[in-house]
Amino acid sequence: MMNKLYIVGIGFKPLEERVKHILLQCPFIVVSPRLNEVFKKYDIYDAVRSRIANIKTIKDTFNFIKKGIENHNIALIASGDPLYFGIGIKAIETFGDENIEIYPDLSCLQKALSIIKKNWYGISTLSFHGRQLDIELIIDTLLKHDRVAILTDTINSPDTLAREIMNKKEAYTDLNFYVFERLGYEDEKITVASLKQVTAETFNEPNFVILSCENKNSVQNIHSKYLFGVEEKEIIHENGMITKDEIRASIIHRLKPPKKGVIWDIGAGSGAVSIELAMLSDSLKIYAIEKESTDLIKRNKENLELGNLKIIEGQAPSSLYGLPEPDRVFIGGSGGKLNEILDFISQLHRLKIVVIAGISMETLNNAINLLESKEFMVDISQINVARIETKYGRKLFKALNPVFIIRGQR
Repeated sequence: MMNKLYIVGIGFKPLEERVKHILLQCPFIVVSPRLNEVFKKYDIYDAVRSRIANIKTIKDTFNFIKKGIENHNIALIASGDPLYFGIGIKAIETFGDENIEIYPDLSCLQKALSIIKKNWYGISTLSFHGRQLDIELIIDTLLKHDRVAILTDTINSPDTLAREIMNKKEAYTDLNFYVFERLGYEDEKITVASLKQVTAETFNEPNFVILSCENKNSVQNIHSKYLFGVEEKEIIHENGMITKDEIRASIIHRLKPPKKGVIWDIGAGSGAVSIELAMLSDSLKIYAIEKESTDLIKRNKENLELGNLKIIEGQAPSSLYGLPEPDRVFIGGSGGKLNEILDFISQLHRLKIVVIAGISMETLNNAINLLESKEFMVDISQINVARIETKYGRKLFKALNPVFIIRGQR
């Protein structure tokens, strides 16, 4: 039976008596040099200091534990709550939860909110500690929650976050930054400042940020108003070239979008179908692929603040290589390469449904034959839409071009 790994969070509260007993019994106590500075404040430190192993990197820490735990119980000192984006998650993945006991302190979020006297309700957390910064994700989260807590690092510092947000959207200049420097240390510091003020400052590490949108109107847009039903007039397009509302609704219904996953929109045009799909769920990643100019899609994406919409400029299928495999594919335009596109996507294991829209009999027949040859189950609808318009003082129906919607399912 494997020995135990005890993960002990420190930073804010005194240690429990059981935790003290564990530390006194463990032959090795692993702690980083930075946390060792905090650990020195605890009354148990002098009694265990001879058994402390100061290890700087996570890789070296885990290598040390792997070797030592074969013969001994080991304690690992962590910051705050080890399961709040901390080392506890990786430890469980590495050693298994049956071999680990965790004794948390307060998380940095709990401590920070207690200082500024704000409640937990409705706050969301993002971590860019050791991860690539995603400003669109931050803005999208703010749209939904008004407040977001952000775990920072040396590269993704508070001033970097502020500059990137200002570069992305000047309308967010009324955001409040709460920056918490070195929480739990004697020189801890809390700064409350505007977005612009933070861009000109530097901050001691470790630090932690809470962003608060004080004026909700500054970030309100269509995306925050409703889930489904964007109208043509709300989407930037030219010369009437857009998938009409009624057709778009039918296409999305036939796609059966999953709650979480990847969808490709090939021949995206102005991005109407991509936009509607992206608004359904933040857990959907939508790839709009267009061989002509993507300026309209980019403008629509920026206007609606759709961080989960990715734009790919290029001809399919050559532009599809390297993209995350889709769960669904919509083909609104193929540029004469429908055969090649279906050859490519039919080899994708995750793909369950492909929907093709067309207006000609040639497209209909070609799509049916190609899908059936790839062993898709095929069903077809023809959508005929007529809208009322006033002409010569009378209300008359005006028909739109009928559209074939061809679906292939596995």
